[in-house]
Amino acid sequence: MRRRLLRALLLAGALAAFPRVFSHRGQYTLEREQLVPGPRERVVAFFIDPRNLSEITPPWVRFEITQLEQTPLAGGTMQEYRIRWLGVPLRWESLIAEFDEGRRFTDVQTRGPYRYWRHEHTFDDAEGGTLVRDRVQYELPFGVLGVIVHTLVVRRQLRDIFDYRANMIEDVFRLE
Repeated sequence: MRRRLLRALLLAGALAAFPRVFSHRGQYTLEREQLVPGPRERVVAFFIDPRNLSEITPPWVRFEITQLEQTPLAGGTMQEYRIRWLGVPLRWESLIAEFDEGRRFTDVQTRGPYRYWRHEHTFDDAEGGTLVRDRVQYELPFGVLGVIVHTLVVRRQLRDIFDYRANMIEDVFRLE
């Protein structure tokens, strides 16, 4: 009897401590912006060449393009990649769903580890270069378990990936 009561109290305490985990739908947004030294045309040209993705992706992701319809990217382009997450190989397919030449493009995951992934890239002229903005909307599968995994691992890993990416982009354009 005491054990049941103790378990019930522990469960109630856990539920009270993590209300967002159990009520959250698991939809997230990551936003970044970076001033890249260089004219917009050159910066956009770098980003629409998917072969540059491996240069700005951390080595621990083990990013590899497995199929590419065309380069540079354009609206409707399909791409297939292979990545590793916690050592597990995963296949990722994406579609360039929106493309406003020289201004923005959006890739949407059509197959991969996320329930939903939409990554919008925008490019604006700015004093000192080009302002590059990323807006990633994503959702993990597996309901509450996905929310917990996001809290414990995925959120930090995505921040690390985008931090690495920002540093590499800075290096690439500083050397040009």
